Amino acid sequence: MIRETQKFGKIVCLLVAACLLLPGAAMAEKKLFRIGSASLGSSGYIHWEACAFLASKYASDLKASSLSTGGSTEDVMLLDQKKIELAHGTGLEIVAAWSASKPYKKKMEPWQVFSWTAWSLPMVTLADSGLKTYYDLKGKPVSLIKKGSGTEAMYRFIMEEYGILKDLKKNYLSFRASMNALVDGIIVAFPGNFPGGKPHPIMIDLAARKPYRVLELDLEVMKRANKRNGGIIVTTLPKKAYKGLTRDMPSPGLSGIGLSSAAVDDKTIYSFCKAVLDHVDELHSISKVSDATTIQNSTKWLLPGYPVHPGAVRYFKEKGVWRDDLMIGKR
Repeated sequence: MIRETQKFGKIVCLLVAACLLLPGAAMAEKKLFRIGSASLGSSGYIHWEACAFLASKYASDLKASSLSTGGSTEDVMLLDQKKIELAHGTGLEIVAAWSASKPYKKKMEPWQVFSWTAWSLPMVTLADSGLKTYYDLKGKPVSLIKKGSGTEAMYRFIMEEYGILKDLKKNYLSFRASMNALVDGIIVAFPGNFPGGKPHPIMIDLAARKPYRVLELDLEVMKRANKRNGGIIVTTLPKKAYKGLTRDMPSPGLSGIGLSSAAVDDKTIYSFCKAVLDHVDELHSISKVSDATTIQNSTKWLLPGYPVHPGAVRYFKEKGVWRDDLMIGKR
């Protein structure tokens, strides 16, 4: 009997040891969480790369990775195709996707996760260019930023309302390539990048090479653009944004919003929000474009009338930042 008991004990130990060697036996296997960011070097790319790092570090159930894409317009389509679990987005894509309007050809239903910034994206030109307003860009070579980006989609609306879209010599360059092209005289203007009203590193690089300034904005044109898509907003570029700016300037802008869908479960989105937003100080230390990302601002720029992912809602209610004017997504 003793020998049989010892033999049984050895078998149990061997089985336990074998189980511990199996993937996921000692701990739950992490779920792949793919984030569609934006073009290399853009603020969206930098921000979501940092978020992916924090999610993998602090969410016990997520293995997050950030994928460089053409930008927020493309990301919503990737989300709809279930190729990613979270998309870099703006208010423009939310409105356009749900209404099946430009730049989309069919209805898609992204759910909001959390807001992280509001961009000022004014057209910038060299200080000695002689250009003063957006109307002066007619017939000139201008970068609208890469096709598939929210910036490019926004400027198509705006330039159509200015009546000069067809007359522009359009280039579709990344923010950094646009900056280089401006300095080299290949283009005369491109959308400056000021997340949270602060200069993106590319704008700091531009200032070190050549003095620049922003063009005067026609607010009546912006009213018409906003009427076509409520995600296009007017932001204030503060006078401290760059050397030489003497007053606050109205600027075309977009709100930065992470997007997901009903296909992604609540626990996953809750874990992601908690991993990132519980560690915003660390986020700020690794991503300088994410200064406006805080728990308080996580609902500030969300759009009423469009669903917020229930997993995110759970987190917001725990933190006391949920807004009752927002809509909870329902499956």
